[in-house]
Amino acid sequence: STAPDIAYKPLNSGATVNFNLADVDLQQLVETIANYTGRRFIFGGKVRQIKATIVSPKPVSVWEAYQAFLSVLESNGMTVVPHGRYLKIIESVGIVSHPTPIYGTSTPVPYEDRFITRLYRLKHVDAGEVSTVLGKFKSKEGDITIYAPGNLLILTDTGTQIRRMLRIIEELDAGGAGEQIWMQPIHYVPAADLATKLSELLENGKGAKARIIAEDRNNTLVIVATESDYLRLLELIKRIDKP
Repeated sequence: STAPDIAYKPLNSGATVNFNLADVDLQQLVETIANYTGRRFIFGGKVRQIKATIVSPKPVSVWEAYQAFLSVLESNGMTVVPHGRYLKIIESVGIVSHPTPIYGTSTPVPYEDRFITRLYRLKHVDAGEVSTVLGKFKSKEGDITIYAPGNLLILTDTGTQIRRMLRIIEELDAGGAGEQIWMQPIHYVPAADLATKLSELLENGKGAKARIIAEDRNNTLVIVATESDYLRLLELIKRIDKP
């Protein structure tokens, strides 16, 4: 398939720059990164004004400088999208209405804080069920759309967030007869700690077979298991999840 980011000129991976900026506005930040990368940018007067400080004691690669630039935009509610031979800086609000680059299964998702769209066709579990789980992991401005006839997920979010969601999807879609997805709230202990403990117990042969993912924001466990194995795990959870 054709590369989705045709507007993104390859960066000089061997070049290094001194990327130290103190309390600069958006125009100064963009001019600096444009000089470093050779990429072209457009932004209008309606884009919010920011002040950014970047501290780097040692020279960094041009690629690292660009990642920092994207992270500054993302933390201020902005992102970049291709616009001909330019990159347009826009507000992240309403990002689904903009032409984000589309990635299929054959193209790796970039580990970058800019919004893209990724397609994922599920094989073993229902897209609607997985969408409910992913809704707890996406960013505020991210979007998850279901195409039911093809059991397809259309994910729009930052590359960083989508890579995280893909790891979760692969766990959920691993397949197994009679398996379901269970959302189990945890009340007294950190979900991540409990997920680690339960995984250790499963490895030591405690009867149940399951895949367990911690959702930290709501302190919830996502469990992929048969009903009988889920009930076995639930008994263990009740013993551990106490004040």
